[in-house]
Amino acid sequence: MRRHVLFLITLSLATAMAVGSAAGAAVHDRKPLTKKQFIKVGDDICRQGNDLLQQLQQQYFGNLGPNEQPDAATVDEFAQNAVPVLRQEYDGIKALAPPAADKGKIKKLLAAFKKGIDTIESNPSSIAKDPLTKAEKLAKQYGFKVCGS
Repeated sequence: MRRHVLFLITLSLATAMAVGSAAGAAVHDRKPLTKKQFIKVGDDICRQGNDLLQQLQQQYFGNLGPNEQPDAATVDEFAQNAVPVLRQEYDGIKALAPPAADKGKIKKLLAAFKKGIDTIESNPSSIAKDPLTKAEKLAKQYGFKVCGS
């Protein structure tokens, strides 16, 4: 089972690196993205990350009954395996060239996202309290459909 998690993380990192590389090229090769383009590419990055996170959730919590709660060790292990996926989402979005008028909003969103990831990394059990709530709220306010959902 542990091998499966490592495979998913490796696959996630490879996918996100490919997306991040393309996004990084966009930063240097083109003008800033329009808001619509930024949201579309950002949501694509988040969709890939969310798919991997759902696979991890299924692996760690899929065998629980409707009224069962996972033990703390399982939650911590899930959180530790979720952090690389979340970091790749963060890196992918950070590599995008945001619309010039929205740089401040995106900077604030990314700061909240990074803070939430750092919180989970330093205290895996904090994932149960969803330290990404502020980033999710900012993403929705900005207009993302997948990021923040």
